[in-house]
This record gives sequence, structure tokens and C-alpha cells, in this order.
Amino acid sequence: MTQPSDEPRVAIIIPTWNRRFLLEEVLDSLLKQTYPAHLFEVIVIDDASTDSTIEMLYPFRERAPFRMTILWNERNVGAVPARNIAVRSTKAPILAFTDSDCRTTPEWLEAGVRALDENPEAGFVSGPVRNKPGQPVKFFSIGAVGAGGEDPIYPTCNVMYRADAFWYAGAFDEQAYLGNSGGVPVECADADLAWRTKEAGYQNVFAPDMVVYHEVRQGTVGAWLAVQLRFLMLPELLRRHVGLRSRFMWWGPFCLRDNLLFYLLVTSFLLAFVSPWCLLGTVPFLVSMTKALGGPGLPWTWPKLVAQVALLSVRQAIICGSLVCGSFRSRWLAL
Repeated sequence: MTQPSDEPRVAIIIPTWNRRFLLEEVLDSLLKQTYPAHLFEVIVIDDASTDSTIEMLYPFRERAPFRMTILWNERNVGAVPARNIAVRSTKAPILAFTDSDCRTTPEWLEAGVRALDENPEAGFVSGPVRNKPGQPVKFFSIGAVGAGGEDPIYPTCNVMYRADAFWYAGAFDEQAYLGNSGGVPVECADADLAWRTKEAGYQNVFAPDMVVYHEVRQGTVGAWLAVQLRFLMLPELLRRHVGLRSRFMWWGPFCLRDNLLFYLLVTSFLLAFVSPWCLLGTVPFLVSMTKALGGPGLPWTWPKLVAQVALLSVRQAIICGSLVCGSFRSRWLAL
């Protein structure tokens, strides 16, 4: 189809890797935007997918009412470098980011642009991220998110930057990306850029009506555990940005109350050879996990409860181990 000759005001950046059907969903949601189609473009960067994503994109571009650019990496470089590559391909003054496992609401783009227009000192605007309606959150769910308040991480599934602020702050730090684990990037580039932008003197805005829905994946046990490696980057993020520390540190060097209870549990097991009474130190963590699962329940549910507490303990071990390794790596203590 013939594209408008004028340059679009907004570029929507979507990196993707082997998510053809989820990508179709987010692209379909962009067809329903209330913001005029001639004022925005969509840039999809395929990070060396092998699931025929490219073959889906070209027919979609032919019927789309907006300008659409398709980029393709010959090798998989990761979502963080892919976003930088995509941004370099546009001259739009506003950069809107979302992910290929999301779905935008019809007012998403209009709400974000309006928030920036009404707040000329703002370098970026973020909005709520909610679970896709109708998708249950189960024990092994991956990618489930909360009800949707302002997130101090400012995830790239729902954030819009002024291009000048994006480049002034230095774009996404590709060194803050370590790869994927459980299908989820191990990185802190989104939060790092947002806080560098704030520290550079730009304001930010939270727009409650700029809503994105996120996929809830029902993962395997291995994937559910592997995604906890994301905590490896948290100490580095806290080392870089003083303003984030009050948001993530529960008490002293501890990020979460359950972390402290888990360290107590491990210490109690190690000291059990001195005295069996030391095993009492395991009780607080086990009680906390049981409460998190809704309490002991009826007797015939106890075998399932014990299995779930055991899995939560393994997950907590990975979280705490990642924080310890990340603390050594960044030389900043976060436990």
C-alpha cells in the first residue's frame, strides 16, 4: 500500500524472537489504536527467529494502515541490542516500546503521547502493565505481573521516551544484558536507562490510561526456576542508581524479608551438627512459605503443600544465590 509521505511522530519499537503468534496479537492490537495511523510507524526487529516470523510480517505490512519497517538480525543478539538497532533506523521524536508477548489497549499510544505533550519537561512516560484478561496465574506461571501501578523498573514492555532524552541518556546499555534464562532476558537495561534519564535532569510521568496487557506463560519447572537468575543484575542496578535503593532494599543489605529468612534457614542447617536445636531457625522461612501458599489447609492437601514449599525453597536458593553472585560481580552488596 502507499505510505504517507510525512514523517511519523512516533516510532513503536518491537523486538521479537520466535514468537510469531504472540507477535501477531500485539500487531493486531496496533491496528485498533485511536491515535491517527499516519502519525506513527511500527518497527519490528526480528532477532534471527526460526519460526517463520518474517513470512508473517510481510503480508501484515501490506494491509497495515501505518508505516511499518521490518528489520532482521542474521544472528540472535538479544532484545537490548535489538532495540538500539531499531531506534537507529528512525527519526521519530517519540520512541514507544512494547514487547512481542504483549497486547496494547486502543488508547495506549494516544494516552502516552498526550502525557508527553502535557508535560514538556518529561523525558519519558510509563503506564500500567497487567496480565492478559482470562489467563490464569498458576504456580509455575512465568511473566505474570501485578495490577499495574508505577513500576520503578520502567519495563520496556510499556514505556515511551522522547528521542532526544533517549540519546542524551546514552540509549540502552548493551553491557547490562547477559543473555536469556527461561525465555526471559537477564538484564537491567530498561531500569538503567530510565534512571539515567531521571539523573540527567528529565522528569518522568506515569499515565494510568496507557495500559499494556502482558502474556502469562505457563512454564515448565526448569523454566520457572531459571527466570530467577534475573536477580543476578539487581546488585549492579542498585550500585549504579542510589535512588533505586530505597525501592528495593527491605532492611540493611537484604532485598526481601524472605531472603533473610532463607539465609537463616541455611545457617540453621549448617549449625545443626553442633546442636539439633539450631534447626528451629528453619521454622520462620517454612512458615512464611506456607502462609504464601494460603496456609496448611486440609490434611489431604499436605503432600502437595510440602512439594510446593520445597519448590519455593529451591527458587529462593536461586534468587539468593543470584544476588550473592551479582554482589561479587558488581562489588555492591544486595542479599
